[in-house]
Amino acid sequence: MFVVVSLSQEFHSHSVLELLHNLPDLTWSPGFPAHFKGKSEDQFRSALLPFIPYQSTMQKTRLLGAAPEAFSWLDAKPHCLKVRDQDLCGACWAFSSVGAFSDNRCFHGKDAARVTYSEQFMVSCDMGSSGCGGTHYLSAPQKFLKKTGVPTEECVSYKSGPSNITGKCPSKCDDGSAIKLVKSVAFEDVCSNEESIKVALTQGSGKLPQW
Repeated sequence: MFVVVSLSQEFHSHSVLELLHNLPDLTWSPGFPAHFKGKSEDQFRSALLPFIPYQSTMQKTRLLGAAPEAFSWLDAKPHCLKVRDQDLCGACWAFSSVGAFSDNRCFHGKDAARVTYSEQFMVSCDMGSSGCGGTHYLSAPQKFLKKTGVPTEECVSYKSGPSNITGKCPSKCDDGSAIKLVKSVAFEDVCSNEESIKVALTQGSGKLPQW
């Protein structure tokens, strides 16, 4: 009896990487993330979460107003923006929510400088979601920010990325000091029409400045 084992080719395409390197006027350096390097497509897919149809229980808000023809926070307040890496943990829901919270507090002057708030605290403590297993409701992390709040990244640093383990909800900061939580005042689910999105991104919704 013969057993045929079919091995997937390495997921990353070196030819595509070479093509990117040869692009003129490239302002960034293409490369393979260390934790994906050498992985096959099957191995890569096994680390992804199954598709979950997200549900929203909130009424959408239509925003009206005049937005500039062109706008970028990178030009207006570049110090307020920071890219974070969730690594192997399925915490996109926490990173997007806490990231927007951090950005908006900086945009609207609630923090003197850009403060990175703790995604780990939300991943480990939000009982309305499933930690590294994702969340079913888009409003769950926003409700957590309003009701419970989050400390800074300096207090509770991100640990779930490499391990893909949600972890226990901490009762103290990493250094043993008391946790100080910062909350949002309100949040809205903005309509997906172009005008509402432009107003929300450039001016806030009327509630965002209260963060």
